[in-house]
Amino acid sequence: MDISVIIPCFNDRKTLSGCIESVLKATTGTSAEIIVIDDGSSDGCEDIVRQYDGVRLIRTAHSGASYARNRGLTESKGDFITFLDADDEFCCFSDHFAGTIDLMRKKGYDAVSTDYIRRDIRSGKETVIRSGLHGEEELNDQDTSFTAFFTPGSICYVWNKVYRRDFLKKNHIAFRNLPYAEDRDFNAAVVLKGAKIFFSDEVTTVYHFDPLKKTPLVYKCFADQSVRLFKAADREKSLVYLYQAAYTVLLGLFFECSGKSIETKERLIRAALKDRRLFRAVRVLSVYPSGSSGQKFMRMGMETVSRLLLRNRVKETALIFSLAEHNRIAARHSPAGKRS
Repeated sequence: MDISVIIPCFNDRKTLSGCIESVLKATTGTSAEIIVIDDGSSDGCEDIVRQYDGVRLIRTAHSGASYARNRGLTESKGDFITFLDADDEFCCFSDHFAGTIDLMRKKGYDAVSTDYIRRDIRSGKETVIRSGLHGEEELNDQDTSFTAFFTPGSICYVWNKVYRRDFLKKNHIAFRNLPYAEDRDFNAAVVLKGAKIFFSDEVTTVYHFDPLKKTPLVYKCFADQSVRLFKAADREKSLVYLYQAAYTVLLGLFFECSGKSIETKERLIRAALKDRRLFRAVRVLSVYPSGSSGQKFMRMGMETVSRLLLRNRVKETALIFSLAEHNRIAARHSPAGKRS
């Protein structure tokens, strides 16, 4: 089996047909299996799946996207793995996956990442999202690492990537049960295990997003993700991982505050200041300024914020966050592409 396409589904009956048909088209010319993990849906998603011969349905109790994807990983047989959410679709040429698999086999890549289209489900507006990375990239310098971890399109998602199964299995990589940004956490583990990654300019996926959707516990999820990076930084004496961890924590706080009143921002910032992960992050960025030139404006802003937080300047931090929102920094850099 060449490739397994894993589709977690929760009450996505309206979009599931389009999703499956896009997979069937995109995997032409490959030996592919399509696995839909019905995560406890109540809208009859299984009836849609049964219309397609050869598409495998696995039903589970509702446990979340991470559990569904992990179940798919366990059940799949392909040499390579890709994911697609049931409300999204592939838009690539029919020979894309055949070509990608051939490239990965010949060059020994552990993952291939592509660009994608972000479609606003309310306005219908489409934006092509570019990672800013090209070809074979080693994420072990500050500029490349910063671009990869903090630009939508590179490390943020799993549905614009193909992974080598043996690499995931050998390194025990799976999804952690996070309510937000579990994709980013999964990819951080892939990077930390030294994956050989190829970044393609091909646009392969249409990601449907709701700009008004509320994302839960953003700060907690990002702070939890930073733990892996902090450990890697300590283990390998790596400033690259140290900066990644620090920016992850601060950006989590920024996104948590996004769209909130000044008073709510101040409350959230005060609560976060009790977290030792935030203290370590602000200390890293205020004492050891990064030399990265990638996304320079955002980076300098986060370093200014870190110095304020180290001095417990909550009101000033909240004002800077509001200014950043006014300049649409959240919309440009949030993994969810959400608007302030």
